[in-house]
Amino acid sequence: MNIIKTARKIKNLKSVKSAVTYAKKNHIKLKLFVLIAVCSVMIIRGIMQQPQILANKAEIERLQNEIDYEKERQEEIEDMRDMVETDEYIEKIARDKLGMIKKNEKIFIDVSKSGN
Repeated sequence: MNIIKTARKIKNLKSVKSAVTYAKKNHIKLKLFVLIAVCSVMIIRGIMQQPQILANKAEIERLQNEIDYEKERQEEIEDMRDMVETDEYIEKIARDKLGMIKKNEKIFIDVSKSGN
C-alpha cells in the first residue's frame, strides 16, 4: 500500500511539474503578448499624432517669424525715437511741416513754376 501511495505521489508530482512548466511557458507568452501590445499602441499613437506635430512646428515657425518682424520694428522705433530727440530733426519738421523759418532768414519762392 505504501508503494501505491508513493507511486501516486510521484505521478501527481510529475503532473504538478508539468503544470508548472506549462504555466511558466504561458506566462512568458503572456508577457511577450503584453509587450507587443504596448509597443503597437505606442507606435500607432505616434503615427496618429504626426499631423498635430507638423501643425505645431508650422505654428512655431510662424510665431518665430512674427517675433523677428516685431524685433525689427522695435529697433526701427527706437532709432526713430533717438532721431526725434535731436535738434536737427525738430528744426526739419518745423521747416517742412509747419513752414517756420529762423529769425532774419530769407525765403525765396520760385513763382515761374507755379504760374504754368
